[in-house]
Amino acid sequence: MFKQITIVVLSGANHLYDYKLLWPAKTESKCKPLTDIELLQYVGVVPLEGCLLNCDINSDWQNFIIPVHFRMQSPLVHVEWLSDLSLEHYGALTGILDSHFSAVHTHVSNQIWGVSELLVESDLSDRFDAQDKKMMMTRQEIEMQLYRNKINVEREQNALLPVSGVLLGKVGKIENADQSSVYSNVSFAPLIGVSHTVEDWLDKPCSTSTIVLGSKTHFQELDRLKYVATEMLSSRRCGSVRIVTSQRECVYSGNLFHKLYSRFKRSVSESR
Repeated sequence: MFKQITIVVLSGANHLYDYKLLWPAKTESKCKPLTDIELLQYVGVVPLEGCLLNCDINSDWQNFIIPVHFRMQSPLVHVEWLSDLSLEHYGALTGILDSHFSAVHTHVSNQIWGVSELLVESDLSDRFDAQDKKMMMTRQEIEMQLYRNKINVEREQNALLPVSGVLLGKVGKIENADQSSVYSNVSFAPLIGVSHTVEDWLDKPCSTSTIVLGSKTHFQELDRLKYVATEMLSSRRCGSVRIVTSQRECVYSGNLFHKLYSRFKRSVSESR
């Protein structure tokens, strides 16, 4: 109904930064703690059910495997999807996976893998209590192999997050929403169909868009983003700016009507 800019702050983003806008009209509310995937589902970047991946997947894949980093951030253990593997490290990780799963298939992205055997029947989830229990021992064995592995020693030397383990998800029908208005600086963005960067948005701001921020967000980039968003509010080029984090949502409204509407919309969603 209204032109709104949604800014999504994932767990990997630097939480020492200030993500608030200098704008008086705002409606702030707390929400139940969400994981990164749940956050992306909540704002409509990825589907609630089915395959999260929006890239070419071999037709004989039953499950896909993604490398992840575990981040302790109360009250959740956040699982950050990694997609910045070097070709050498991707090959080494393929060897580790080969020792645990039969017929591991590589992917053209050199960031994920697939298996022809159906190992888990659930959709990909980064919430630990939702993990398929029958694969728990295998995942723990992989985590032990990765602990202080040469791969992670080299990644840490290059200021990259270590690979803590892997997640498995069912390959399903891809029903992702239109990603043309989604912008992101997270490394896995191309694998979920997001091709526009935050820099693209800053070069050509769009009043109806979703911006996903991750660990690659720098202070200067965030400062520019907040400045442009505030300018668009003041010039009425957008009706509101919505900032969503794991446990909090804040809507900055361009005028009183937008503020009342955002409060009404929030109260309706909370009553469901």
